[in-house]
Amino acid sequence: MMHRFHCFIVILTILVSLPVRTLGQAEFRYSRAQIDSMMNPKPLKNGDLLLDFKQKSYDLGNVKDSDEIHRCQFCFKNISDRAIKITHIKTTCGCTDVIFDSTFYNPQESGIITLLYSPEKRGGEIDIKGFVYSSESETSPTTILTLKGNVIKNDKWDYLPYSMGALRIKRKRVTFEPIGEGLKPEMRIVCANSGNESIKLTATNLPHYVKFATAPEIIEPNTEAEIIITIDGSTFENRINGAEFSFQIEGIEAQTIERTIKVTIEKR
Repeated sequence: MMHRFHCFIVILTILVSLPVRTLGQAEFRYSRAQIDSMMNPKPLKNGDLLLDFKQKSYDLGNVKDSDEIHRCQFCFKNISDRAIKITHIKTTCGCTDVIFDSTFYNPQESGIITLLYSPEKRGGEIDIKGFVYSSESETSPTTILTLKGNVIKNDKWDYLPYSMGALRIKRKRVTFEPIGEGLKPEMRIVCANSGNESIKLTATNLPHYVKFATAPEIIEPNTEAEIIITIDGSTFENRINGAEFSFQIEGIEAQTIERTIKVTIEKR
């Protein structure tokens, strides 16, 4: 019977299986070597004499994070003198599912294991292992499969969800705690210039007790920066009731509503 499984994440398996310290019990500690052996179990010494894989490593090359799921097939043959059943497969990443036939393979019978890799919301190097367990051993994998490659992000600023023309920004709303007299708290908002020209930001409609700045002052193309909003407690009179206001960022080409930042100062 062919089964499709969401992968069993090795780290999760380890955490679930570790003893829990309870009242009245001594703390049990695993050594670094023990943890490594659980996260990266060594294959059976005679595994290559049981199942013969045409390839154990699959190079995906460069893939985009917007790509569809990649199907990576690993063909094998039972070259032993007895029937062998693949019982389960653990992978080291939740981005990878597995498909395999859980029936017994008689000597000289062939089969296929498929690893399904999803690059969505991923980035950087791909280095995923699939630990293939069989009826020969439940503690040591019969073989280890590997996926290699690199995920290229279509949008390098995807962690900055709001767009104001060429300016990308982390958030458009900030909240200050109640402000004491004489204090000058500040809030920082991560932003980036996704365009091809330098940007210098200013702000309009600021209350007299608010200061606006960026660091750096000039935001060069394809660089990250911070917007700094500072409240001057010595000139903010309404400390008991707090305040709410909005202001607009200038220096970018975008509609007014897109350039608006909302600020809340909590009341005491």
